[in-house]
Amino acid sequence: MIKWTFWGVFALMVIAACNQNKTDNPQTQVSQQTHTEQEEHEQVELAIYMARLQRYMEKAYWSAKSNNEALHNFYIHEMEETMEHVQEAGITEDGVNISYNMLQFGLKSLETYESRIAEEGLASYPTHFQNLINGCNGCHLTSKKGMIKIQAPSVNHYSSQDFTP
Repeated sequence: MIKWTFWGVFALMVIAACNQNKTDNPQTQVSQQTHTEQEEHEQVELAIYMARLQRYMEKAYWSAKSNNEALHNFYIHEMEETMEHVQEAGITEDGVNISYNMLQFGLKSLETYESRIAEEGLASYPTHFQNLINGCNGCHLTSKKGMIKIQAPSVNHYSSQDFTP
């Protein structure tokens, strides 16, 4: 018969705790489940990405208007990354392939915008920016969200950011 001392019991408890799989812990399971559900929700919650795109688009606009090429390029790059994420996510809503539309209307319009700015310079942004906006609105119409109409910003809502070079 084994005689258990305090330290023997303590050592067994420590070993058992170290060997316990983290997923056996109910709190860890809840945390992992919540994290996974949150990721899935964000992946299909298109409005989050659209709001991000709109914010980057407005900041690109104010950067171009202030002739800040570096900042403008930064926000255009952020737009491109966001559009690529939507395009690669395989998002379908109400039977509409949003990811495909993002490629056709978003990424292609942005690519055209970037090439025009590269050729003509940032001073030509107003016309080309409007074409980029038209791409957004065309996507909204095709995606059965025609009630969402984007336009060039008229008021700078980012008063806490200096857009000058």
